[in-house]
Amino acid sequence: MGTPITLTAFIAALPPLPLSTLRLKAHELQSNIAHLTSSNVQLEPYADAGDEVCREAIVENRDVIGRMEERLGAVRAEVERRGCRWEEEWGVVDGVSGEAGVEGDAGETTEVNGRAIEGEGETNENSGVVDGSETQQQQQQQQQERRGLSDSELSLALRQRLSEEGIDL
Repeated sequence: MGTPITLTAFIAALPPLPLSTLRLKAHELQSNIAHLTSSNVQLEPYADAGDEVCREAIVENRDVIGRMEERLGAVRAEVERRGCRWEEEWGVVDGVSGEAGVEGDAGETTEVNGRAIEGEGETNENSGVVDGSETQQQQQQQQQERRGLSDSELSLALRQRLSEEGIDL
């Protein structure tokens, strides 16, 4: 198992991130904390019965939960530093749940895995992988293409994309 980054390094990495990424990170941290807490509840009867491995797992989980709570606090501080409201449950900020969607500064909406996620109005090549195969930038580009192309423009764009992939019509 690798060594986790320090809290200082984690905090230093937050300011350049878009608000939508901070909200997703908050949701991820809270989900992981809930999972580890649930695991500890399930392990407790075995640890109480003398299972040393389960006892060690509970202690390790508590340490990890503590680090995740510190990081969650850092994300919260960064979100609030930007003047946004923070609510405790699932990283809900400004009334939009990190689980159901993410609202950004510019009010743009991007679909991720069929769910609407509002973005920051900015994209870059380092946006990160959204669903394991496509970046946010690719998805936004596809959404724009779906929205604003006529039939002939769509046909041309499709032909260009297929030719780039080595497929000839």
